[in-house]
Amino acid sequence: MEKGKRDGDAIFYHDNGKVNAKGEYKKDFKAKEWSYDDKNGTLTLRETFTNGKKHL
Repeated sequence: MEKGKRDGDAIFYHDNGKVNAKGEYKKDFKAKEWSYDDKNGTLTLRETFTNGKKHL
């Protein structure tokens, strides 16, 4: 990991403890697949990234 840059798996949580978003960072950029869930744990969105850019 470079100083001050995110690198590796990432998981973010809602206030209720359920997963909000999970994915991976490479050199501070979002990479590969990210998924986003609502506060009930239901998948709401999936996105794929390369070098921080979202694939359409």
